[in-house]
Amino acid sequence: MRATWEDLRLYLNKLKEEGDARLQDNLAAYDPSIGEYYPAEYVEFMGEDDVLDKGHIFIMVENG
Repeated sequence: MRATWEDLRLYLNKLKEEGDARLQDNLAAYDPSIGEYYPAEYVEFMGEDDVLDKGHIFIMVENG
């Protein structure tokens, strides 16, 4: 099963309730195919595209 934005929201809300300091960490994405972490630049909402539906939320990362 793939994670949803709702799964992420619930997890982050739990961390907030517990006063977890990791909420102040920088957002990163992991690419298991090469074993690298990349910092997220920002959260974006999709415009017209042939891969994702309009309005789909995604996280932008730069890998180079």
